[in-house]
Amino acid sequence: SKKISGRGGENPGLSDLGREDAHRVAEALKAIGNSGQYAYLTPPSAIVASPIQRTVDTANIIANSLGLPVTLDEDVAEISFGDWDGHTNEEVANKWPDQWEAWRGSWTVAPPNGESLVEFDERVMRARKRITQEHAGSTVVVVAHVMPIRGITRAALNGGIETYWRPQVSPCSLTIIRFWGLEAAELIAFNATDHLV
Repeated sequence: SKKISGRGGENPGLSDLGREDAHRVAEALKAIGNSGQYAYLTPPSAIVASPIQRTVDTANIIANSLGLPVTLDEDVAEISFGDWDGHTNEEVANKWPDQWEAWRGSWTVAPPNGESLVEFDERVMRARKRITQEHAGSTVVVVAHVMPIRGITRAALNGGIETYWRPQVSPCSLTIIRFWGLEAAELIAFNATDHLV
């Protein structure tokens, strides 16, 4: 329905198609460290997921496939769109025209009762720091959303605010980033979807 779906609102679970995609990505993750193009990486040893229902559903399917527990982390939840959650972009532009224009592309403007990008980025960077420190030397599956994936990728590339708006992130795609602490990173794959075909 093209409605904004952030860190609030209806919080739907996965559809049947979403569950099929989750099983496909789980199979792709099982190959990491074992076979195929990512055989050289360490197999996943931990799963961290956003507490939003669609990511919890996806993480549980992955966990059943990999035989690993899921740790929920509020800091990798999707950005909060506040009052705009559940509306289309067109509806928001019509109902909140001044706030919509001020928010578009802004680092500091938040939707009414939502998060600004700078607040969101600080939250996601806390998660990145915590995950890399707690799981040093390990492969961690982070089941998140478009904006957290863009944020962690932004950090890996040392990109600016535009990194939040330019990349496409598809549902159940794979993005693989190797971090060396907080100082260096290597983007191995971004928005890989060949496992979904």
